[in-house]
Amino acid sequence: MLSDEEIIKLWQDKEFGGSFSGMKNFKTFLNTDLNENISERRLYNIFKKFPDYVSQLRPIRKYPTRNYVSDSYGELMEMDLGVMAPFNAFRYFLCIVDVFSWHIWCEPLRKKNGPTVGKALEKLFEEINSPITKLQADSGTEFIGNKAIFLKHKILFKTKHLKNKAAMAEHAIYLVKRKLYLIMRSERSKNWVKYLPIAVNLLNKRPLKRNGNVSPGSINSIYDDVKIREARKTQNVIEPEELNYHDQNKLQAKYEKMKNKFQVNDFVYLDYKEDTFAKSFNPKISIFIFYCVDSYLDSI
Repeated sequence: MLSDEEIIKLWQDKEFGGSFSGMKNFKTFLNTDLNENISERRLYNIFKKFPDYVSQLRPIRKYPTRNYVSDSYGELMEMDLGVMAPFNAFRYFLCIVDVFSWHIWCEPLRKKNGPTVGKALEKLFEEINSPITKLQADSGTEFIGNKAIFLKHKILFKTKHLKNKAAMAEHAIYLVKRKLYLIMRSERSKNWVKYLPIAVNLLNKRPLKRNGNVSPGSINSIYDDVKIREARKTQNVIEPEELNYHDQNKLQAKYEKMKNKFQVNDFVYLDYKEDTFAKSFNPKISIFIFYCVDSYLDSI
């Protein structure tokens, strides 16, 4: 049986697949990789006093969403740029996500102009090493200016508009940033460029319920689609179906905001989102929370 200190060290071990994650995912990796069956209650009691874990807790938001339907790996991918605090002249990272498998790829960038993004695209396409049918992004000039690259790789490039533009890529960036901040707080470092591939690798290792508990990193070509299809049948996972326009409007019309009230001594997270699809992880807020954790550690 692992001790409390060993469990915390495993959670901080970047080589362990369940590191820097939630309790359910961490518990799963403990069971599958180390054959350690530890209850979530014990894990919660260990980590509720651990600042690096408490600092990443987020409120749960549930609201109606429209499913993206993709039948195969590479059939539909989305991309967008994530903005980070400057480090060694790096300020952004390019993120591409496969909608079918949720496999994620990222590349740090110093600038967000066309030529810089074009070089990053070529590098990521070589890493993906599989045909891509359609790629979606917002209407930024850094993407539109690389139409020659999409034509070279025989990719249908399309732009998305309005507030839910490239929503899957936006959410993938959110997941990458959340994992990154966890690692950076644990390592007491601002070098996000160093930890970006580690964060992406950990996300690609985690089993996803929508994939029948198959990890996105195990899907690397259209021939791997069968892994997800068979796992969905075994796990009785219903494949997503996209609603039509009228059903979606009815679904959103019934939506009401949650009316939960906070209680004394509850943990809360200061979130300055303006609406559901607004950008998250304000750098000033992140730095503020980072120093709060450091101050707390100094006081104990």
